[in-house]
Amino acid sequence: MPLNFNKKHPECQSDEVFVGNTDQSDWSHIDWKTKRKGHTAYDIDGNPLNKLRPGLFPVFVKKSEIHDEDPTLLELFKA
Repeated sequence: MPLNFNKKHPECQSDEVFVGNTDQSDWSHIDWKTKRKGHTAYDIDGNPLNKLRPGLFPVFVKKSEIHDEDPTLLELFKA
């Protein structure tokens, strides 16, 4: 099984996890307080999605916030 590129997103900081790609319309529905927008959304193979899906960007959340909410959820994001 190939490595899911988004699990190792190049913009993800060491104290964060990548939680998905989104656009501005869905950004407001993400309730994590520490959410952060990245610059380049990628598919699972590492190909930029900007040309196919303009306006899409990655979202990162602090590990500590996810852990405080549900430690098992943090493990899912890191898998």
